[in-house]
Amino acid sequence: MCEKVQSAGPNSRKGKSSKGSKKVTVSEGCGEESFVEPEFTEQITYERKQRSCSEGCYSKKPPIDARPTVHFVKPKTIIEPEAKHTLQHIVRIRWDENTINTKVSNREAFCDGCILKFQDYCKYPDGYEIPQRDRIVRAHLKKNFKQYLCAEKSRLIKQLRELMKIGYTDSEIDLELLKPHYYSQRAWNSILEYWGTIQFETRSIHGQKARKMVEFTPRTGAISYDKRREDIDAEREAKGDMPILDDEFMGLVYDPCEPAVIELQEKVRKVRSELTLEEESTDEPPSPYTKMELYKKKDLITTIQARPPNRRRVLLRPQSTVGELLGAREAAQWVRSKEKTSPHDNAIADEIYSRMSTILDDVRHMVCSLPIREVKKSDLDERVRNLAAAALPDPSQ
Repeated sequence: MCEKVQSAGPNSRKGKSSKGSKKVTVSEGCGEESFVEPEFTEQITYERKQRSCSEGCYSKKPPIDARPTVHFVKPKTIIEPEAKHTLQHIVRIRWDENTINTKVSNREAFCDGCILKFQDYCKYPDGYEIPQRDRIVRAHLKKNFKQYLCAEKSRLIKQLRELMKIGYTDSEIDLELLKPHYYSQRAWNSILEYWGTIQFETRSIHGQKARKMVEFTPRTGAISYDKRREDIDAEREAKGDMPILDDEFMGLVYDPCEPAVIELQEKVRKVRSELTLEEESTDEPPSPYTKMELYKKKDLITTIQARPPNRRRVLLRPQSTVGELLGAREAAQWVRSKEKTSPHDNAIADEIYSRMSTILDDVRHMVCSLPIREVKKSDLDERVRNLAAAALPDPSQ
């Protein structure tokens, strides 16, 4: 919040100020009188905006019988937004100057206090034992711990930009005055100190690089792809429709306007139109269950052909490996066929792995046997190439 005020008295340390006094001569009747105008200070004050932060039901503690039920998406996610906001505000209130410096292994006491306080505002669903439900809430806290600080950093950056628009410079802004109302001054100072460390700057740079490598922007939030697909398929089944295909599902979980998403959807449709699966020859017509399984199998293999698995994980199905989805034998057939035709094949043949230890031992002995202590890189590269050529001969030659 920024405002411009005039006040008498000494200069405030908030913002810019200008003060002064001047002598004025006033004519009254036949005489003249001199007086000094009182000193006024013109200052621009700023402070942290009292944002309408989402407190959930923290400020209105419900009675025991009226507490809302919180549901979970296993293994570490709370579903209800109000319950999330309540837990987040409990974290803010309990945050002190030592919280930011505690390691993950030593953060149990802080989480225990937050979980105990959270039970005063929400109740757990039936079917969950106390250790199990507390474990899920604890996992939610640990998962979103850094996200809480990222949200505060984003709010602070936005406030700094607003102050710079009205003429402030970095040296004129005191970050301690931009403290949110739910933090104590000591806690806020510890957060500012943490943001200024080299460790945080390094992590921030790495995070920026990682975000630039994200190819598709997910829009499902805390709901997993499997849960989202399950809900959609249940609605379609109630209407008598077939399960949703991957190219349609991409438009729901990713930004449909992104060029990469549009290109992948077109590629999936093209592969589906060209893909044919061999059906088992039987005299009897396939049952509805068999047709459904073949429908899902073709959709899965289409995605594998259009987008090769990454670390044996299929796009849109990160919870399961290819072998778990198709079976080990069939997964090997489709993945290997795709890897053989892929222009970006970086796979290493299985027989090469057996030679790796021998190659590394040869390189170590070769380096240790050199007569000089300082080895030129060009000389070392040539020796390694000779060893690699002897161990892995080119079959085309």
